[in-house]
Amino acid sequence: MVKNVPRSVDTTTLEHGAYVYVGLCHGQAVLTELARFHALSLAMKRQQPELFSSNVSSVITEAMFVPENEEWYSEYYRSAADNALNMVNYVSSCSLLTAQK
Repeated sequence: MVKNVPRSVDTTTLEHGAYVYVGLCHGQAVLTELARFHALSLAMKRQQPELFSSNVSSVITEAMFVPENEEWYSEYYRSAADNALNMVNYVSSCSLLTAQK
């Protein structure tokens, strides 16, 4: 059971072992806030580059997006894009079949 959640939040959940699956509205709210948090560093880098340099980039070392991993990431994103397009095409074809019935 999800506890301490405001009534306005979609609490349709499924609990399975250590995982709690939340409803669509709750998931969207979480992703929206995560995106805002993620964007803070980019905003700081663009709007306050000196502060960003002295407090963030001088302390944190990029470990994943380094030149040594460029080939792997290029293939990863190419494959992810292909998979996404295949899913969209599949869903579109299913929708067309359903609409024709």
